[in-house]
Amino acid sequence: MPHKNKHLNPSPFSSRYQISNKLWALNEKIAEKYLKDKDNLTILDYGAGASPYSSLYEKNNKYIRADIDKSQNADIIIQANKIPLDSESVDIVLSTQVLEHIEDYNQYIKEAKRVLKPDGIIILSTHGYWIYHPHPVDYWRWTQAGLKKIFSDAGFKVLDAYGTITTRASGIQLFQDGISHRVPNILKPVFFFTCQILMKIFDNKSFHNEDAAVYAVVASKNNK
Repeated sequence: MPHKNKHLNPSPFSSRYQISNKLWALNEKIAEKYLKDKDNLTILDYGAGASPYSSLYEKNNKYIRADIDKSQNADIIIQANKIPLDSESVDIVLSTQVLEHIEDYNQYIKEAKRVLKPDGIIILSTHGYWIYHPHPVDYWRWTQAGLKKIFSDAGFKVLDAYGTITTRASGIQLFQDGISHRVPNILKPVFFFTCQILMKIFDNKSFHNEDAAVYAVVASKNNK
């Protein structure tokens, strides 16, 4: 069923049509698997921004938005890389497209682990193939193997790993973003529509979960 969040349901004439819908579907799949038949959970949106996936996760749960900037409607403010929450107070840490902007990603993961309950999980997604996008900085790109390794090294047990947007579709996205500044504004909607439809066509061909535009991992603090 199509989602109704305008931020995540852009027009097919948008430059982010395919990735937005694929990321929604990925989060919907993860939420269904890990939150089904559960409620009264404490969920921390870690680097929340606009909390684009909150409606998938916050049902019957306590949903806490944390960011470095109060203007993002954050419930709590992260200062000096510290989350102002007690240790072992959170059931799920949610982090979507944040890790590539974090200078010290090891500290970021360590702090997530601190606030998680002993049986808590982290759900995290970040970019593989993607254009440089500072917000306000942009440091990293990952492979699925690399992302799994940093969580294993931090003492987590990786439960699931996902990839979305295939190599071919990612190439079209990068091509679109690389030349869109040369396309006249009046033609951009048609140009974006063409690229996004091509992405949709090629996104179902020769998919490799280990080779994608965005990777996601679900990892447990209890590594046994």
